[in-house]
Amino acid sequence: GIATDKLPTSIIEDLTTLEERIKSDFTGTFVDRSYPDVNIVIDWSGGMWSFTLGSHPTMEIKAGGKSYLGSLGGRLFHQPGEISVECYEFDFEESKVIFHGRFKFLTADWKLKCTLSISGLILKLKTEIEVQNGVNSSERNWFRKVGPDG
Repeated sequence: GIATDKLPTSIIEDLTTLEERIKSDFTGTFVDRSYPDVNIVIDWSGGMWSFTLGSHPTMEIKAGGKSYLGSLGGRLFHQPGEISVECYEFDFEESKVIFHGRFKFLTADWKLKCTLSISGLILKLKTEIEVQNGVNSSERNWFRKVGPDG
């Protein structure tokens, strides 16, 4: 890629504004509504997502390459197998980030789509797995932002 300092000032300003919006809209600490002692920390920096689920090691999803999250990724997206993410996209109008990748369980390997959406202080994770006879979907994970307003 091109070094940021080699870009025109207007593009640097736009990238800075975009980074700030992503951080303010999609990052923070969230608590499971049913289990207040379980939290998730989501961060964004320089095109990379990081997810920390409780006291587990941090999982990273980098732009431009496959990120293997393993069985901890399965826990993050409430699936029994292993997760890898190949790419992600933003939908700022709907306040969503959509992660595309693979879900592996035993000998099966399926296409995966995980949508992270935020409405107010509520975070929702929706997971869709493309299987032979359709799509299995779950929308179990609701978290509430921790802080003075949470």
